[in-house]
Amino acid sequence: MPDQWMIQATTFGNCNCLINCGCQFNVPTSYGFCNFVMAGQIGQGNFNDTSLNGLNYACIFAYPGEIAEGNGKQLIVIDESADSDQRAALQKILSGQAGEPGSNHFSVFSSMCSEVLETEYRPIKIEVDVAARTAVLKVPGLMESSGEPAINAFNGEPYHIAIARPSGSFEYTYAELGLGTTTVTGAMEMQLDASYGQFCSDPYQSGRFGPGGLKPVAVMSLRRWDQVLLVCSFVGLTLLAWAYLFYLETNMIGMDAGMRAWLPSDFFMMFLMWAIMMVAMMLPTALRAFLIYARIAARGRQDESPIASVYFFGGGYIAIWTLFSVGATLMQWGLQSAALLSPMMVSSSVGLGAALLIAAGIYQFTPLKDACLKHCQSPIMYLAANYKKGNQQAFQLGLKHGGYCLGCCWVLMGLLFLGGVMNLIWILAITLFVLAEKLLPPTLHGTRLSGVAMILVGVAFLAGYMP
Repeated sequence: MPDQWMIQATTFGNCNCLINCGCQFNVPTSYGFCNFVMAGQIGQGNFNDTSLNGLNYACIFAYPGEIAEGNGKQLIVIDESADSDQRAALQKILSGQAGEPGSNHFSVFSSMCSEVLETEYRPIKIEVDVAARTAVLKVPGLMESSGEPAINAFNGEPYHIAIARPSGSFEYTYAELGLGTTTVTGAMEMQLDASYGQFCSDPYQSGRFGPGGLKPVAVMSLRRWDQVLLVCSFVGLTLLAWAYLFYLETNMIGMDAGMRAWLPSDFFMMFLMWAIMMVAMMLPTALRAFLIYARIAARGRQDESPIASVYFFGGGYIAIWTLFSVGATLMQWGLQSAALLSPMMVSSSVGLGAALLIAAGIYQFTPLKDACLKHCQSPIMYLAANYKKGNQQAFQLGLKHGGYCLGCCWVLMGLLFLGGVMNLIWILAITLFVLAEKLLPPTLHGTRLSGVAMILVGVAFLAGYMP
């Protein structure tokens, strides 16, 4: 019979981020890496027939980059007063091996760890007052942590900040925010000073978060061979796409379509070119999302590889860009029919070039661009919350993720008409720009700066300062 469990815990967490922790708003971390501790005091709980009432636990995590990039290190600490059955139960829950993949934060954070230290059993003292935003956590010989309210700089009074998620999430429905200070010694040594503190009291179950139905599944980590196979598959497909583009450019295939009215075969060849070009450009920028999805999917399978599911997810992603290729092909036909493109598929109109640059620059400032880019920069929360087992569900989630990616980059793709649709250097430059947008910390404000640069260059085109 599948495991059924529930814990109602009062919890305190402290990470190295500023008080606007990126995890809470689906954006990258404050400093490009993540160290954090979380601890809980279980009021009521059970794992099958094993009572967990009154037990305490703590977890320590360290990620060298964004959580979504993985390669984290984890240490679980369980109340030394727990008996053998209780220890086994808490070990399974805290390591993410109990519950549906992505259904709770134990599962999400553990799935991003490549190194798990041996669980320790120590006395754990924890006192949390959620309403007052205070906490004291002590694990002798390992960790000391405390939480306190943030202070209003204008009047010196406690500053009340909270986050509500009425529809629920895999972590909490309501959290009080404050500041935390933590010292950890030993193999997980870290120091957090007056950084993000979180105070909660919420239930976790063997189904999805909160009071929903029980949907337990077996779990596993993404096997090294699966990860190698996925990387090789997507990198190999990307290289094949670039090889095809190189073949087209060196043999000048399709150039004759720019010198006459298009035939049905020209439409097909141009569509094929665009579709393969999108694979070459966008697949490498989405590799991180594929690996995140793979880890989430792997935790719902015991002896079954998640490879097929990841391929369906990737298929959905590619399908979105294939649909975009239809529109791009029609746009190219329209521009060539209006004599705005040269036979080399480069803009022959100063006005068109300027319009493409200014439009791309303005789009960098739009709310839609911001929302889609935030998703692409940190997709783990969205993927974990929306994951459902099954190849059809994987394809649908790939479509949705691809939609966000399209919303982020579709205007940038218009710049291909500026530098040349078949100019491999230009194609590579745009690819690297998209990759940088997704990987660089948002604190660099690269999107805004690039938007200003595009607008200025577009104006320079109109003024005749650019060739």
